[in-house]
Amino acid sequence: MNRHLVLANLVLFTHALLVFFLVGGIVLVWIGYWRQWHWVRNPWFRLIHLVMMTCVVIQTMAGKLCPLTILEYNLRVKGGAPTLLPGEACIPYWINRIIFLNLPGWTFLALYTSFLILFLLSWWLIRPEWRKCRGEEEKIRAQGPDILRLLL
Repeated sequence: MNRHLVLANLVLFTHALLVFFLVGGIVLVWIGYWRQWHWVRNPWFRLIHLVMMTCVVIQTMAGKLCPLTILEYNLRVKGGAPTLLPGEACIPYWINRIIFLNLPGWTFLALYTSFLILFLLSWWLIRPEWRKCRGEEEKIRAQGPDILRLLL
């Protein structure tokens, strides 16, 4: 098999995982809030989540393609496979391919911006717990030898 196509598929898979992280993550934050899952208040998870979504919105507002889309396109061209059209974004392409919706670009900007607003609202309503995380880490470190004894 052509190594460029393998790498292109790996990039596409990574892209899909990141989309799942963004969309699935916000859904899990809200479910976790109602089910009282403590991990949904993890500040690092939430901060990475918010920064990623902010980057998506800024990039879309600037009319730029995702670097992963560009990388996948270049790898497919080198591999001699059919590609997205030059300048075509990955998410609209796959939505069109999977669920046969051919939507204009502004709908994705509106969707991404709505998600960012939801992320910001979630940050305010379901606040990350910075201090609690530090306290739990110290507790785990203090119990470290006891935990090791239980495992051995």
